Amino acid sequence: MTTIDKLDIAVHVQYAQRTEMVENIRREYRLEEAGAVEQHALTVALSQQMSEMDLLLGVMRTYAPWAYFYPPKKYFNQRRPAFVSYRVAPSLGSLEKQQSDTEKLENVKCKNAEEEEERSILSGCLAAIEEINDLIGFVVGRIGQFLQG
Repeated sequence: MTTIDKLDIAVHVQYAQRTEMVENIRREYRLEEAGAVEQHALTVALSQQMSEMDLLLGVMRTYAPWAYFYPPKKYFNQRRPAFVSYRVAPSLGSLEKQQSDTEKLENVKCKNAEEEEERSILSGCLAAIEEINDLIGFVVGRIGQFLQG
């Protein structure tokens, strides 16, 4: 069995040289001071970088998508994101259409008390929807101000 005292002197010299190289690298890169670097000073790379081995071997990576979907029709004509609604009932149409519907409802002539009651209920419902839409717009505006500040 070989022990350290029976090794050739070249092994000891190689160990000393490697130890000296490690110390030089630690001194050159100031590895002792690396713990003092604040967390907010560090940068995080979210995109993949090619490793040195890939650069040396000349490997070219391709980033092909695994799936491709076409956007829905009239997707680019929308003012707001497709899955977020800033109104209570977007199915009632645009705000201008809702306003014209409210005006039409006010101009309808009722024949009896039942129709008059239905008209008042509908106009109250449309007024409540308009008020809720205004409140949602107010909240979204305040969120935007909060995000800017």
